[in-house]
Amino acid sequence: MLDSRRRRSHAAICLLIVLAQNMAIEWGGIAYAQSVEIHALGFIDPNNPISRAQGVSADGLVVGGESSRGFPAEAFYWTKDSGLVGCNRVDTTLGGVSGDGKFLVGTSTPPEEPYRWNLSTGAFELLGDLPGGEHVTSAFATNWDGSVVAGWGSSDRSENYEAFRWDPRHGLVPLGGMEGGQLYSIALGVSADGNILVGHGYSYNGRAAFSWTKVDGFVELEKPEGWETPRALGISPDGHVIVGRANPGSSAKPLRWSDEEGLAVLPVLDDQRYRFSEAYASSALGQVIVGVSDLGSKDQAVAWTPGRGVVNLNSLLTDEFGLDLGNWRLGIAWAVSYDGKTIVGEGIHEGEFSTEAFVARIPCIDDCDQCSFTEHMEAACLPQTDGTTAVRARLSGAKPGATLTFVLDYWKRMKQRTVRPDGTAKAKFKRLDPVAPLGTYHITLKECDAPADAACN
Repeated sequence: MLDSRRRRSHAAICLLIVLAQNMAIEWGGIAYAQSVEIHALGFIDPNNPISRAQGVSADGLVVGGESSRGFPAEAFYWTKDSGLVGCNRVDTTLGGVSGDGKFLVGTSTPPEEPYRWNLSTGAFELLGDLPGGEHVTSAFATNWDGSVVAGWGSSDRSENYEAFRWDPRHGLVPLGGMEGGQLYSIALGVSADGNILVGHGYSYNGRAAFSWTKVDGFVELEKPEGWETPRALGISPDGHVIVGRANPGSSAKPLRWSDEEGLAVLPVLDDQRYRFSEAYASSALGQVIVGVSDLGSKDQAVAWTPGRGVVNLNSLLTDEFGLDLGNWRLGIAWAVSYDGKTIVGEGIHEGEFSTEAFVARIPCIDDCDQCSFTEHMEAACLPQTDGTTAVRARLSGAKPGATLTFVLDYWKRMKQRTVRPDGTAKAKFKRLDPVAPLGTYHITLKECDAPADAACN
């Protein structure tokens, strides 16, 4: 919980925990017991009530953000146990949270330089500056274990800024830019394995969105014909879905690029009077995308799913789950957990001139008529001597023939198995990195038919 120095008297602005336990939500004629919770994260300085959450770990348990201390901000992390904890460095902004929840990355000023904050040790590491230009370099994203950081900075060869990729071995490596036009590139997202960066810059075609890999370099992403200023703002952890926006005119609309379906324009809340909408982040496989869409000139935090299209999180929480948000309007959803069920962002307390970070845990957004999406993250399996990890699931009440999905380390591998006549299911994974030391793998069970518990063979 937040200490007394960070609390405000209004119950909605201190660390708020709203719980709706075991609510019977009916979808497609089938009722399921659901629970939803939302937390308002508070402020570092109660005299400056502005905070936003812009990153979240794979499991949704560690949230990162920034909170105002007047004009400068201070980066923070939040967990249920610790509450909001600042980094004790004024003028630090957040770029992202590693998937394993151990690192925060962002920008520290002055001078403007990227940092990596180890939450386990408290070490706050400055990552350096691109050569030449002004001392202005910023970090905006990190991968699964914090070993790769992506961002942009002023360099001796860029007209404006140049994208970079950082890792402990090579340090800050400037990436150049797309062919044609001035050298200008900004990296805003990175895949969980650290191999794919996304962002925007200039090409022969003017402003363009890109993906980047060591093998292919910069690849310009398609944009709708006649649209301008496309930007890739995030990428799914598995690297197959990229999200962002482009402008069909003076407004902005959200975009999704995927390996399977190519370019798609995502729907907005009001297609007749839209003003501004962007997609910022994606769940592990691209099934839940989060961002912002305006409605009646007011920003609304939204999610997009294949089955439901665009979902207003305010309406979802109030109309479908029965929560009372009072004067709090969730305005922007900045990030989402790998499983798509924990969404973080910022909301406005209308009439109070305050903006407060939130984290919402929503057990079911899509496909509720098929799966309860209850997940157990309890089994940690040590690889066997042959480099494999074996998992056994014990199920309660599952019918033989039901489908169970095993997920290794939230995103790295997935296997679907059918429940056997004796009520069990088994999966075996090969070791992911043959040269890495033996370690513990985290097992998640995504179930569709009954509660299940994982155990290691």
